[in-house]
Amino acid sequence: MNRLVLTDEEDAEYRSFESLIATNVIFKKSKVMLCIFHAIWQPFKRDIYPLCPKKSKKGKPLELSKVGSAWGEYFL
Repeated sequence: MNRLVLTDEEDAEYRSFESLIATNVIFKKSKVMLCIFHAIWQPFKRDIYPLCPKKSKKGKPLELSKVGSAWGEYFL
């Protein structure tokens, strides 16, 4: 009856379910996937968020053409 298993990035969980799916007929129709936090939010926070310009000292967002040395810093 199992069709989906959500895990974090822990190999002990993720790889174990991959092995079960490959070797056990009970799990052959199942899929193993990362949860939303580990699949979407962490990569976004790691790869995309640092590329966003931070706010200017006046509190207004910087325009992308004027980011200059602030490029890659976090929003504050």
